[in-house]
Amino acid sequence: MEHLPEKTIRQQIIDLLEKGDHSVRDISKAIGVREKEIFGHLEHIHLSMKNRREKLRISPYSCQACGFIFENRKKFTRPSRCPQCKKARIDAAMYHIE
Repeated sequence: MEHLPEKTIRQQIIDLLEKGDHSVRDISKAIGVREKEIFGHLEHIHLSMKNRREKLRISPYSCQACGFIFENRKKFTRPSRCPQCKKARIDAAMYHIE
């Protein structure tokens, strides 16, 4: 009997994101990988989705204190503080694949 290889971390992330919205923390807990590692995988998935005619949708980070939305952020990592009010209370971005 042939042993099938397990899914890669990126394949597991893609499967998860195709099912609905997830934060980096959700993804980390679901597949057992540190949050810091997830960001690099998301960048790669974002690029590879273009070839599959799908898209990685991102609901941006937002400030809990003043409501500022990090709409034009190019980085996937969590911002350290709000550029508007300087508070560090930032709501997580949510990711999903369409």
